[in-house]
Amino acid sequence: MEGRPVPPALANLQNTSLSQISTPDIPRKNNVLKDWERNAPLNPEHSEILVQLQNLVADRPIPAKFLDDETTNQDGREKTDRAIETLQQFFDWYSKIEETDVDEHKYSEKKEILVEYRTYCEKILGEIEGLFQLLSDLEEKYLLITKKTGELHNSCNLLVQEQDSLVRYAENLQNKLEYFNQLPKLTQQLMAPGLMVYDLGDILIKLDSCIEFISKNHEFRDSDVYLMKYRQLQMRALSLIKNEILNSMKTTTNSIIQQVKTLPENSANSQVENLKTQLETHFYLKFRTLAQKLKPLISQIETRANISEYLILLNDCQTCYFQQRRALLQASVQKTIQDLIAKMSDLSDLLRAGCRTMIDLCYNEYQLFLHFFSTESTGIILLLDDFGTILYSNIRPLYIRTNNIETLRQLISLLKSEVIDQQRGKSAELFAGVVMRMQEDIQERLLFLTQKYIEHEIIDFQPTPSDLDYPAKLQGVPEGETIKDDSELMPYKRINTSWYPTLERSLICASKLYTSIDTMIFENLATEIIQECTESLIRASKIISVKSPLDGKLFLIRHLLILREQIGAFEVNFLSTASALDFSHMRGAMHKILSVPRSLFALSHENPLLFVVMPMLEVKDVDPKKILERELKLALESLILAGTKTAIDPLLSFLTKVTAFKGSKTGEQVNLKAQSFASAESVSKMLDEVSVKMENDLPPLLEKICQYITNTSTQTIIYKPMRDQISESLKEIQDFIQELFQLENRVELMEKSERLYQLIERKLHENSQKTLASPLVMEPENAPMGIPMGIPEEMYQTSPNLDNNNP
Repeated sequence: MEGRPVPPALANLQNTSLSQISTPDIPRKNNVLKDWERNAPLNPEHSEILVQLQNLVADRPIPAKFLDDETTNQDGREKTDRAIETLQQFFDWYSKIEETDVDEHKYSEKKEILVEYRTYCEKILGEIEGLFQLLSDLEEKYLLITKKTGELHNSCNLLVQEQDSLVRYAENLQNKLEYFNQLPKLTQQLMAPGLMVYDLGDILIKLDSCIEFISKNHEFRDSDVYLMKYRQLQMRALSLIKNEILNSMKTTTNSIIQQVKTLPENSANSQVENLKTQLETHFYLKFRTLAQKLKPLISQIETRANISEYLILLNDCQTCYFQQRRALLQASVQKTIQDLIAKMSDLSDLLRAGCRTMIDLCYNEYQLFLHFFSTESTGIILLLDDFGTILYSNIRPLYIRTNNIETLRQLISLLKSEVIDQQRGKSAELFAGVVMRMQEDIQERLLFLTQKYIEHEIIDFQPTPSDLDYPAKLQGVPEGETIKDDSELMPYKRINTSWYPTLERSLICASKLYTSIDTMIFENLATEIIQECTESLIRASKIISVKSPLDGKLFLIRHLLILREQIGAFEVNFLSTASALDFSHMRGAMHKILSVPRSLFALSHENPLLFVVMPMLEVKDVDPKKILERELKLALESLILAGTKTAIDPLLSFLTKVTAFKGSKTGEQVNLKAQSFASAESVSKMLDEVSVKMENDLPPLLEKICQYITNTSTQTIIYKPMRDQISESLKEIQDFIQELFQLENRVELMEKSERLYQLIERKLHENSQKTLASPLVMEPENAPMGIPMGIPEEMYQTSPNLDNNNP
C-alpha cells in the first residue's frame, strides 16, 4: 500500500497541516461539539476537496466491455425483472453471481484505496482528539484564571468603595464641623471694635446657615450650647442693625422738625400754594437721601422675612418709620386742611381741594415708602388712612350741617367723577376708603333731607288758590316773569309753571337722586316719591272737582300722563317690598283665652298667647306704576262717561227708562208704545234736545279737553271711546225706532238720528282742525322743550309732547 500513488485530493490533504483542517463534528465524552457547521466551519479550500472526493466516488463511468452485454447490468449481474421474494430465490440469484466471471482485481484495488483512506482518517481523528484534549485543558485553566481574576476585581471594587465611603464620610464630617468651627470666627468679627453695621451681610448669612443646620440636627453633641451662642450672636447683629435704622430715622425726623421751626413765619404758615414745595424740600428730600443709605440693610432683612427674628425686626423698622412720618406730617396736614377751610367758603371747592391735597400726599408717601421697603404693609394703609381721617374729621361737620339737597348732590357727583373715577393708581386706592366714608355720610344726609323734603313739600303740601286755579294756570307765566320755588331744602327756578307743584318737585327730586345714590336705595325712594306724588295729585283733583268736576278729572289725567311719561326715563325697577305687622288675628286669640282659659298652658304652637305676643309680619309688593296706571284708567273712564253724558244726556235718560220699563213689562210693546215718554212726539222732542245739547255743550267740552291735553294723538285716544259710546246709544235708539213706530214716523225719527251721527263726527272734526290751527299747538319735533332744573335732558327725547309747555 505504501507504493500505491496517492490521489490528488489526498495529496492536497497531506500538504495541509492539522491546524488548518476543520474537522467535522465528532462526538466527544463531554459532548462539547454538537454542531458541525457552528463549531468547525470549512474554509473554501476544504470545501473544494470534499467536492472532488464526492465526484470521484459518485460519478464513475461504466466500463466499455459492459456496454454491449444486454444480459448483465452495470454491476456485472444478470438483468432480471423478477423480484427476490423468498430465500430460495436469493440462493438461486447468489449462485448465478458466483458462476459469473467477475474481475476481482478491480475491486481489490478499490478496497485497498479505501483502507488507506480509512487509516489516514483515523490518524487525523486521533490528532483531532488530542487537540480537543488540549483545548479542554486550556478551557479549564482559562475558567480558573477568570474566576481568580473576578475575585480579585471584586475585592478591588470593595476596597475602592470603602475608600470612597471613608472620603465622603470625612468630607461630610468636615462640612458639619465647619458649622461649629464658625463660632469663634463670627464671635471675633461681631466683637470687633471697628465693626461697620453695613458690613454685616456676610456675617448674617453665615449665622443663618449655622442656626438652620444646628436647629435641624439636635442629636449632635453640644448642639444646644452652640445654637444658643449663635442666636446670641444673631440677636447682637440684628440689634446693631435695628439701632442703626431706628436712630437714623429719628435723627432725620428731629432735624427736619428743627429746620421747619426755624423757618420764617411767612414760609411755614398755611399758604397752600407753598405747601408742595415745603413738603418736597423739608419732608421728603432728607428721607429719600436716608432711604438710599438704609435700603441695603432693609433689603437684607426683607429677603429673610420668612425667619421670625427678621420678620420682627422688619415690623419694628416699619413701625418706627410710620411713627416718624406721622409725627412729622400730622400737624402740617391738620394745619393745611384748616387753612383750606378758612380760605374757601364753597363746600364743593373745599372738598375738591382737600381731596386733591390728600391724593398728592398719599402718592408722595407711598413712593417714599417704596424707597425704604419693597414689601407691602398694612402700616402704610393705616398711616394714609390717619391722614385722610384728618380731612374727613374737618370736613364732615360742614356737610352734615348742610340743609340743601342740591349742594349734597354736587358733592356726591364731585367725589364720583373727579376723585373715584378719574384717579388711578395705588395712592388713589389707599385714599379710596376715606372717600367712600365721606360719600356714604353725604348720601345718608341726602336721604335724610330727601325724606324730609317728601314729607314737607309733597305729603304735607298745602296748595294755595293759585296752585289750584285750573284751567287758568294752563296759560303759563307771562314772558319775562319767573317763579321760584323757595323751599329751604331744594330751591329752584320753576320752568313748568302749568304743572302742579308736587309733580314738578317729585320729578326734580327723583332726577337729582338718580345719579347720586345707589340704584337699590333709589328704587325704594323713587317708589315712595311716585306713590306720594300720585296721592297728592288725587287730593288736588278732588279739591278742584268741588268747583268743576270736569276740570278735576282733566287735571288728574293731565298730570298722571306727565308723571307716567317722565318716570319712564329712569331705568330702574320701581317695585318695592313693604312690611307691616298684622294684628288682625289677636281678636280671635283673645276670644279663645277668655273662652278657654286652660289653653294658655298648652305646650304647643296653638297656644293663643303666642298670637298675642307675636304679631304676624305681612309682606307685600308695592308697584307705584301699577297704582298710577289704575288711577289714570279710572280718571279716563270717568272723563269718557262725563263727556258722553254731556253730549247725549237726554238720550241716555230715555234709554234708561226704556230698559227699566222692559225689565218690568217684558214683551208688551203695546203698553210701551202707550207710554207718554215712548210716543213719536216725545222721541222726536228728545232727539231735538240731544241735537241742541250737542251744538251747545259738546264744543266747550272738547275745547276744555284740548286745553288740558294738547297732543292730538292723546286727544284721539280719549275721543274714540266717547264716540263709540255715543254711536252705540244712537244705534240703540235706531233699533227702538225700527221696532216700535210705523213707517211715517219711522222715517222722520231715523233721519234725526242720522243727523246726530253726522253732528258728532262734524264736531269732533271741527275741534281737531281748530286744535291744529291753534298757534299754541305745535308738532312734537317743533314744540319747546321746557326741561325742569336737575332733570337729565335725555329723559325728554323719547317722551310724547303732552303739553305745549311741557315735555
